[in-house]
Amino acid sequence: MLIIMLCVNLDQIDEIHIQRVSGSEGGWCRYAVRKPPIPGTILHHYDDGAVALGATVLGALAEGGYGRRDDSR
Repeated sequence: MLIIMLCVNLDQIDEIHIQRVSGSEGGWCRYAVRKPPIPGTILHHYDDGAVALGATVLGALAEGGYGRRDDSR
């Protein structure tokens, strides 16, 4: 499981858990985001590495509005 800890300065503000659910090293794999729980899976080539997987997941979460501040400023 890949765990991404999001911090502002030294304060942890969130944690993202990504689990491989199918596939094997060296090939295409499917990953599920367990925290926050989101439906579906993400297809990622294992050899592209953890940073690329993290970027894909964080991008998908951002596009979906996760973590957005909705206060009126």
